[in-house]
Amino acid sequence: NAANGNFHQRLTQPKTSLYFDLINKAQHLLEINKGLKEGIHKHIAQATKELRESLEAFEIQNIELDLARKSAIKISENKSELLANTSHEIRTPLNGILGFTHLLLKTPLNDQQKDYLATIEQSAQGLLTVINDIIDYSRLETGAMSFEYKPVNIRNLISEVLQVYAPSANTSHLKLIQLIDPKIPSILL
Repeated sequence: NAANGNFHQRLTQPKTSLYFDLINKAQHLLEINKGLKEGIHKHIAQATKELRESLEAFEIQNIELDLARKSAIKISENKSELLANTSHEIRTPLNGILGFTHLLLKTPLNDQQKDYLATIEQSAQGLLTVINDIIDYSRLETGAMSFEYKPVNIRNLISEVLQVYAPSANTSHLKLIQLIDPKIPSILL
């Protein structure tokens, strides 16, 4: 019976003492095997319980992570939509500023007024570029971005940037100087 895992049956004691020690030792081994089997079952039951708990915790974490991922995606979509809508709303009055600046530049003005209007125009163009970049960023996030290669006059670009900051620099008693390596081509793609 012990071979089949039945350790509850007691061995019968022989009437002669010749086998008495042998049967006692065998009975002792059976009880050790019974204790080992019970210990293994307890360990297996405990390990199974811990595994179930770990799997449940893992499943809860997966659900929480999925909810957090979905929330992050929704927040990102809302942010992109807000950026795009806000940028489009800002672009309309900015185009009005640019349009009226162009009209003013066609009227009789002194040189200082022309310089001021040119700076306003360049600043508005710079702001329009930033707004377009924001819209491009939203397109980049949604995968709808396409790149455009066009020539840029680097010297004019740097000159325009310096003109925008010239009034602030002048107020701070600073001079802005344009230094560009002559080896750099004037037109870059």
